[in-house]
Amino acid sequence: MGQNVNLTNDIAFRYIFGAKQNTDLLRSFLNAIFVSKGATPLREVEILSPFLEIVQIGEKKSVVDIRATDETGKIYNIEMQVGKEEHYEKRALIYLAKMYAGQLGVGEDYLDAKPCIGIHILDFVLFDDLPDFHNEFKPLLSCKPYRSLSDDLSLHFIELPKIDYSSEDFTFLKKWLYFIENANRKEDPVVKQIRKEVPEIDKAALAHERFLAHHRAQHRIQAQQMWEHDQTSALNSARRKGIAEGEALGLAKAKRELALKLKNKGFKPAEIAKLTGLSVKEVKRL
Repeated sequence: MGQNVNLTNDIAFRYIFGAKQNTDLLRSFLNAIFVSKGATPLREVEILSPFLEIVQIGEKKSVVDIRATDETGKIYNIEMQVGKEEHYEKRALIYLAKMYAGQLGVGEDYLDAKPCIGIHILDFVLFDDLPDFHNEFKPLLSCKPYRSLSDDLSLHFIELPKIDYSSEDFTFLKKWLYFIENANRKEDPVVKQIRKEVPEIDKAALAHERFLAHHRAQHRIQAQQMWEHDQTSALNSARRKGIAEGEALGLAKAKRELALKLKNKGFKPAEIAKLTGLSVKEVKRL
């Protein structure tokens, strides 16, 4: 399993981009995201939540988010999400709001709050009605001229399944995302070419190789995946049991209602039992 781990795995993603020695990789990746939206490139990035051992496998996914800041003080929260969660947009918004509000201590000035940007790389489609794979959301006036209330809050959603890598428009961002999705395919000619063109991606590839060789890291992934499979299995089992019980209850109710109608029409208990499948004793109790 270990050799097939791409950077879409949240632990692998943070292992590469959340390491203090890899701030240049994170800066390059963030610039790929923001420059594609017309923003000024970042000069410096500091990782605020360096990669740490995950002690409990069952902890929330937020444990493997990356938090960083730039030279202006803007705060970034970067998350890789593989499994689709219900109401994911609300979850992302709540995380961003908590991050923004959580900056200020008692008595601090509102002006001290720094802009917060949430970045969510999704291995699923969240917005079926939006054709672009990279969408940015900000607080805006709800009618023309759609003026921005503030640039302090911003959410970026990057939906990997929407990306067309075959198009001629193979941007810097697409190169990073292609590598993230195919990091384990060392012999892929596109991966090889990207590594030659972008030094940071080549460094990320070497870091990924070290990650795969790291037995404890692989063990954490296996343990987490097993835990996730167990949780999914338990949830599906409970759902199937609930459906079966609901169907059984519905059928039993229908049988009793039919039996009562037949009883009111003068049918004998033995006849009703034969027609409905209920026992004679059950019929008599109606």
